[in-house]
Amino acid sequence: MGKSGLWSIIWVLSLIPCISFAQGVSPETNILSSQLDTLIKYQLPEGSNVSISVYDLTANEALYDYQADKLSRPASTMKLLTTITALARPEADEPFSTEVWYKGVIERDTLKGDIYVVGGFDPEFDDEALDSLVSGVVRLPFSVVQGKVYGDVSMKDSLYWGSGWLWDDTPYSFTDSATWPKNLDSTYRGLVSVEEAVAQSINTVPVKLVAQMTPEYSYSFAKDKMGLSTLVSSYQSNTGEELSDVNLWALALGSLTRGVTVRSMTAAYASFANEGVWREARTYTVVKDANGQIILDNTQDSHVAMKDMTAWYITDMLETTVQTGTGTAAQLENMTVAGKTGTTSRDFDRWFAGYTPYYTSAVWCGYNDPEEIVLTDSETNPAIVMWKKVMEQVHQNLKNKAFKQPANLVEVTVCRDSGLLPSDACALDPRGERTVRVTLSAHDVPTETCNVHKEVEICNASGHVANEYCAQVPGNSTHKAALLDVSRAFPKNGVVVLDQAYAILSDTLPAGYYAAVSPDVDAINVECYIHSEDDLPEPEPEEDEEDDGTADSDEDDAQGVIDRILNTWTNAGSNP
Repeated sequence: MGKSGLWSIIWVLSLIPCISFAQGVSPETNILSSQLDTLIKYQLPEGSNVSISVYDLTANEALYDYQADKLSRPASTMKLLTTITALARPEADEPFSTEVWYKGVIERDTLKGDIYVVGGFDPEFDDEALDSLVSGVVRLPFSVVQGKVYGDVSMKDSLYWGSGWLWDDTPYSFTDSATWPKNLDSTYRGLVSVEEAVAQSINTVPVKLVAQMTPEYSYSFAKDKMGLSTLVSSYQSNTGEELSDVNLWALALGSLTRGVTVRSMTAAYASFANEGVWREARTYTVVKDANGQIILDNTQDSHVAMKDMTAWYITDMLETTVQTGTGTAAQLENMTVAGKTGTTSRDFDRWFAGYTPYYTSAVWCGYNDPEEIVLTDSETNPAIVMWKKVMEQVHQNLKNKAFKQPANLVEVTVCRDSGLLPSDACALDPRGERTVRVTLSAHDVPTETCNVHKEVEICNASGHVANEYCAQVPGNSTHKAALLDVSRAFPKNGVVVLDQAYAILSDTLPAGYYAAVSPDVDAINVECYIHSEDDLPEPEPEEDEEDDGTADSDEDDAQGVIDRILNTWTNAGSNP
């Protein structure tokens, strides 16, 4: 682990609630508790402190519990919980609406036609909102419908490739001496999909998402829909400082005032595997007396946090995170896994929250007194290490299966730089193939064509964007390529963006700014610098016409021609 001293590990393990609940402690529960006792005793470093809560949501019974309510900053595991609704909301200031239309003829209290209900992007359209809608409909000037009622919810709580799905991994803000936020690897990638941003734990994208949807909205969703009850809108520290979680740093990057518990984090991530339904994480269901009478009833709170399609999209992204992203060390043999890593800026906290089709688990690692967790290049995030040890135990003898998919999924090819349908220009990107196959709801398939790739002429001699002289140089030629039409402006101290070498350079930047290019000095988007006006061939001199002295002007020349014609006719004995 690098430094000595006490460090803590907290995790919550839960089976995704998909069947009816039972009560009582089973023999299997006792066996699992014994296994976890052994794991703590022999697998953790000597002198370490451990906090664990394990529960089975299918049986709704506590399996194992020890210091499960310790508060810790969630780091990047928080990103999904606060940015998810931004993917469903087009603009922060655009009001949600649900419209009711009818088609037909109204005769007295009867509509001879159909009713159409059109949803309007609201991720929180719940039973109460539906009741309100029904109340509004019954107040319409008819009480009888001789037709059909159609519901169009294709625009409600959905993620989209294209608008809202592709974001620019560049700094959100600049100061005189720094940029914010920085990514963990200190790299800015440029245009990325939300999936890549999640898989690589990019910081800039969730910051921009929360900024677009407003911190107030993100705060409300995380607290009310995802069950993070420890978030605070106003808090006074021991030093008298006024603090709040209603800000970009806290919500987008997980630097919360008080933090969250692994119990609440597990319940939040379980909602992704449970088709968007959030269920309260509990350590007990009921307490009975000797006569079997219930003296404490811990009724489970549950609600729909998001649409099942949205939950599946998140799961699909988190599978990529484990397969090729920051969570590859969490892979289990012969078991489907989805999950998210988390690391605070000073390496005080390490997290991993992940799930299979059977169980959800969250793990936190850190020191009792905040201290940097130092890892060598060969060492793995200790939260992932512990998560994997626990999950290997509880998944023994379980058959692998895929996460449940919603209906009406289709595969479609999109441009990875715009998220839209590929254009002819996409195939001309100097980096090669820029399309990707994605699985989407039939409602979410883009209909617009890529507008990010723009064709330009490339000089064959230099390999750079052709200038006005390249095509005129003898023996030289040009060919077509497509660059990214994206507007960026960076301060003079510079910011390197990996795809900037393939973007069209702007010539309209404000004074004092420049479009930063990659360290590659041979960046294709630089204008050709080997051809100039000097390379053009000398123009051939124009031949001077002989002057017979008969004309001093154009008019004189014309008259001379007429006079010669008349003289010729006269000498030949002809009359005009």
